[in-house]
Amino acid sequence: NDNNDNNNDNIANQSTTSNNTNTTTTNNNNTNTTSAERNGAQPQNLFDALNPPSDQILQETRQALEASSEKLRVAHDEIRNLQEQLGQAITAAGTLQAELTTVKAKAAEAASEAEARQKRFETENRILRNQLGSRLTELQTARSRISEAEAERSKGARDAEELRNKIQWLTKINLQLESAAEQVQSTKAECVEWREKYLKERLARRQVHDTLQQLRGNIRVLVRVRPLLFANSNSNSSSSSSS
Repeated sequence: NDNNDNNNDNIANQSTTSNNTNTTTTNNNNTNTTSAERNGAQPQNLFDALNPPSDQILQETRQALEASSEKLRVAHDEIRNLQEQLGQAITAAGTLQAELTTVKAKAAEAASEAEARQKRFETENRILRNQLGSRLTELQTARSRISEAEAERSKGARDAEELRNKIQWLTKINLQLESAAEQVQSTKAECVEWREKYLKERLARRQVHDTLQQLRGNIRVLVRVRPLLFANSNSNSSSSSSS
């Protein structure tokens, strides 16, 4: 409809242009007539100028119509070109509109994807922050445990050092005990030896004692018996002498 209105406006403008051309031609004729009068033309020429022959009028009219037709043809060509350009412009506008629609759709899709991506990133970021918080808590706990383990290790090292010192002391005591045990064994051996010697000496002394006791007994007996024997011997001697 806009194209038809534009075409009608162009045709109307061309008709107006043709009418203006005819009016201009008439005015030119009138101007020429007036100039002839000013220049002192003859009355016959003036009459001829005011009443031109019919052939001349037809010729001028034909020329004017041909000029108008040429202008109208040119105008139609221009209109046709303009219509073609308008069609091309409309087609291009449609193409651009389709491309714009496609671009808008792609932009909307990209915006939707970007929004989804942003939400996904925010979710992942929140999850990562939570995980980071958990990891930091675990790290703090691990550090506390490491500190406790370090303290226990230090205490264990001190205990180990004390135990090592105790072991060295006990080793020294053990060596001393072993030496003392050896001395005890040696002393025991000496005791056994001295005991055996003592027993032997005791036995020997007992034997000597017994021998002494026996000798003492014998001496007592001898002391007791010998005077009697001496008396008897003297008695016997006296008896023999008497006889």
